This record gives sequence, C-alpha cells and structure tokens, in this order.
Amino acid sequence: MGIVVTAKEVSALFDALIRGTQARETLEEWARVRIAANDTRDLSFDPPNDEARLWGAIAYLSGVGLRVAPGTYLHSNEDFEAFRRKHRL
Repeated sequence: MGIVVTAKEVSALFDALIRGTQARETLEEWARVRIAANDTRDLSFDPPNDEARLWGAIAYLSGVGLRVAPGTYLHSNEDFEAFRRKHRL
C-alpha cells in the first residue's frame, strides 16, 4: 500500500516537536523514511491536493536536528512555530 502522510499527522509531529515530547532525531528519521518512500514512488498524501505543503514539511523535519555546535541546534522552537504558521500546519 505504501506510506500515506496526512495533514493531521504532520500537525501532530510539529506539536510534539514544539512541546519537546519527541526527540528531534526521531522526527528526522520519520522524515527520512518518507523521503526514501518518495524515491521509490511509495509515498502518497492525504489530502492529495496538500502534497506540496506536506512535502515541504517533510523536507523541513528532515533537518530539525542539525547542530551548529555541540549541544546547540540550528533551529529553535520559535523557528518551528514560524514555519508551522507560514505553512498552515
């Protein structure tokens, strides 16, 4: 059947990211799995007309664990909230 990404699921992931209830690295792995599924044409979106918005969120989540120094992340919670608002997630 493949992997289906929903707007509700992505919104819940951003909730978890902002609250800190999911590790950034866990969310990066979630995104990596979906990127790999897309490469094999095994990824779909629900609703289908949200594909571009949801794909953008997947790409963003794939880098939420990037660090600029040991113990210092590139992106802050404010960055996550701003991305979420901008993309209506």
